[in-house]
Amino acid sequence: MINSFEIKHFKPFIEATVPLTRLTYIFGENGIGKSSITQSILLMKQTFINEDSTSLSLNGKYARIGNGIDALNGDAESDDLSFSLSFSDGNCLSVKADYIPDSDQLPINIENRSGVGTLRKLNVRFLSANRVGPQLISPFSSADVGAKEINDSGENAYALLHVYGSESLASGDPRYRDWE
Repeated sequence: MINSFEIKHFKPFIEATVPLTRLTYIFGENGIGKSSITQSILLMKQTFINEDSTSLSLNGKYARIGNGIDALNGDAESDDLSFSLSFSDGNCLSVKADYIPDSDQLPINIENRSGVGTLRKLNVRFLSANRVGPQLISPFSSADVGAKEINDSGENAYALLHVYGSESLASGDPRYRDWE
């Protein structure tokens, strides 16, 4: 589990520390950074899918930010972005990314990588406000369903419910809750 997340110079944030619990509600007015918090965690996850990452991947499976110019806060005092995740197992992952305005791959300096393995195991999902509406035909990807993946627009949700909807969660699953 992520205990806290620090963001510096990313999108609306000059500098912010976000404490997290098993269930964290983030709410507020439009444009204050609610989605950016989740996107930054997903950005870290997609960057460290591969153990040997050397750049922050702004566009990928979990998040699509654009280029460096779209990621850097316009009021930032320096041209770098920083992210730091602290995990409940005591590990941490801290990176600093160099700013390249027209690139979606920003070179990184990894300051602490002990949390890479923990991050790679996290099951974090973000459903954007622009979800797929009612459809006559729902796309069905066997690979995505087998991997139990829902993308940020909600695609594959129907297929996953169709295939796995009657399965019970194992008692050790972090989503399991005994309601008795």
